[in-house]
Amino acid sequence: MEMTALCNLQHGFHQDAQGPLCEAVISATNLMFESVVRPFFEGANSNSVFVEGHTVDPNAPIFTNIREGKWDTTGDLDHDYPIFMASMNKTKHPGSLTHYTLDEYKAKGARLYKVAGYDAGFAVSGDGDIISVHNNSDYAAVAPELIKKAIEYGGDHLDHYDFGRLNDVYGGAGFEKFEEYDWDDQYAPKEWDYEKDGRPKVIMRGLPSYLEKRNVPATPVQN
Repeated sequence: MEMTALCNLQHGFHQDAQGPLCEAVISATNLMFESVVRPFFEGANSNSVFVEGHTVDPNAPIFTNIREGKWDTTGDLDHDYPIFMASMNKTKHPGSLTHYTLDEYKAKGARLYKVAGYDAGFAVSGDGDIISVHNNSDYAAVAPELIKKAIEYGGDHLDHYDFGRLNDVYGGAGFEKFEEYDWDDQYAPKEWDYEKDGRPKVIMRGLPSYLEKRNVPATPVQN
């Protein structure tokens, strides 16, 4: 958004209007946009799960570990953070991940879950935001199981990029789309591949219980 456009709309200001009031409008709007939109891009970027080249084996122990809640993490963020990040950092798609710091996870009240013996996992923030979903194991179809467990552990909303595979995973898990944001280059990951991945929208989804609790209507579009 051109911030001068907003200033122009206030009290019929001229396009080139300047001055304390106009500058205050622009400054305040920039701060609001930054604080509201940036977290959605970060959350979406943390939930990009790539599965190409993985082995399909529904009987692999990784699925049992997820279903039975077997984790290498313990609930102590200071202990869990390096273990969890080592798992995330094994991705072949570094541009698809948001790397939260330990302090950022603490500020979110997040709990980290790394599957015992495998480089896959997720995190759930204190307010139910599902973040840092990743699967760097050798097995496909892990993401749906991770999401089921995240829901069991209190996750009820998430953000992701508008890719077909992610719409299938998150929409298929019962998360309904209720908002979307256009891509903004200023929030793009440093290693983002524009040629391969383009400029997707950021999709916000919530379980029906989340939407009802916050009186947020789902958008009448297909997942």
